[in-house]
Amino acid sequence: MQQAQPLVSVIIPVYNSRKRLAACLDHVAAMDYPNLEVIIVDDCSTDGSLEICRTYEKKVPYFHVITKKNEGVSAARNRGIKEAHGKYIQFVDSDDLVKKEAASLMVKRMEEDKSDVVIAGYHDEKAGKDHLPKAAVYADQTAFIKDFPKLFSSYFLHVPWNKLYRREVIEKGFPTDLDKGEDLVFNLHVFERAGKISVLSESVYQYYNIETGSLSFRFRENAMEIEDRLRSEVEAFYRRCGGKEEAFLDVFYLNSIKNKFYDLMRRSGKTDSQCKEQIKSWLAMPSVQKLYSSKADFGKKDKILLFFMKHHNYRILMKYYR
Repeated sequence: MQQAQPLVSVIIPVYNSRKRLAACLDHVAAMDYPNLEVIIVDDCSTDGSLEICRTYEKKVPYFHVITKKNEGVSAARNRGIKEAHGKYIQFVDSDDLVKKEAASLMVKRMEEDKSDVVIAGYHDEKAGKDHLPKAAVYADQTAFIKDFPKLFSSYFLHVPWNKLYRREVIEKGFPTDLDKGEDLVFNLHVFERAGKISVLSESVYQYYNIETGSLSFRFRENAMEIEDRLRSEVEAFYRRCGGKEEAFLDVFYLNSIKNKFYDLMRRSGKTDSQCKEQIKSWLAMPSVQKLYSSKADFGKKDKILLFFMKHHNYRILMKYYR
C-alpha cells in the first residue's frame, strides 16, 4: 500500500484584500498536492473579505476560516500556526498567487533531502520576471552561512511565502512588535534552528507588489529605527553562525536608506522643511555615518549618493528623491 503524503498546512492571513482574494484562493484550491489543509485567518476585515472566505470554506472541504481581532499580519500567521496540524507549513499572502505544483515540488525536495526548510524561486508580477536561486542542499549551518550573503542580497531569505517549513522549526512564530521586517526576523530564527536547508531552483509563487495604500507602503516615523534593528538582527545572526564578511550588510543598509528617502519625499506628506529636518536626523545616526568608511563594493551611483550624504547636501538629496 502506498504511504499517504504528509499533511501540509497552508496559512493565509487576510485583511481587506477583497480585490485579489478570490484569485488567490482559486490558485490555492487548484494546487495538485493531495494532502492539504488551508487555514484562512481573517484579521477583522471590513471590506467583505470575510464573506469571500466563508464562500470558499463552504465549497472546499479542507478550507477552514478563523476570525480574530485586528492585531496585524504576524499575529494572524501565529494564530494559523497554532491551529495547524500539518507536518509542514506553507504561507501564502492573500493578494498573491501560488503555483499549482508549489507544495508538491517543495514536499518532494523536503522529503528527499530530509530538510527543515525549502527555499524556492518566485515570479515578481510587477517586474515581470522570475527570481530563481541556484539549487543547493546545505547540510549544516556552516555550509549555509557561506552562501548567506549571496542569498540574502538576492532577497530569497526575506519572506515566508517562497518556502516550506518543517513545523518544529517555526514554533517561535513571527515577532509581533514589528510591522515591517518581521518576515526577515522570523526567517533568521528559523535558519538558526534548522539542521538542513534545501534550495529549489523552480518558481513556486507569483508575488504581487502592492501599490500605495497598503501597510507595507505607508511612511513610518520610526523607519530608520526599524532598519537599524533589522541590520542588528541580521548582523547578530550572521556572527553567531560564524559569518566573517559583513560588507554585504552595508549594501543592504544603504538600499534601505534609499527607500526611506523615497518614502519620505513622495509618501509622507511632509513639507520640504520637515523633510530636510528628517534627513538631517537620519544622517546623524552612527549607523549611517559608518557607511562612509565601509569597504563594501558600492556601485557608482551609490558612491555619489554617499558623497552627498556625507557632505549633508540636502538640496540635491531632496531634489533627486522628489
